[in-house]
Amino acid sequence: MGSGTYETIKDLISLKDKPLRIVMTTRPENYQSDKIAFRLEFTAESPNALIDRLRKSGIRNVLIAGGTRVTSAFLRLGLVGKIYLTIEPVLFGRGHDMMNTSLGDIKLQLKSYKKLNSGGTMLLEYSVIKKG
Repeated sequence: MGSGTYETIKDLISLKDKPLRIVMTTRPENYQSDKIAFRLEFTAESPNALIDRLRKSGIRNVLIAGGTRVTSAFLRLGLVGKIYLTIEPVLFGRGHDMMNTSLGDIKLQLKSYKKLNSGGTMLLEYSVIKKG
């Protein structure tokens, strides 16, 4: 996740157990007091460098938990294979873009959908169709 997402949810996440949470920031030194070994880390690595490091440590699946900049950075480099969208039955008056519009169109293929609760929350799973 990006530092903006982290700042928004830091009081809500449990860090007692796995998985490792990684916050991408241009200033990891600002978060040294929040760091918890094997639970929460902060990095200024590029998406490619981060994925390479995680692969070398045996991690095969990564969840990108938001922020327009972080999501766009991974999409731009072709590092995203699946996208899960949660649709809440609420219309917001304002919000943030999911990705940077400079990426152009990204084609997706619906793989599954599931109603999560009686309120109508839906979970959609898409595969990213790779260009070329």
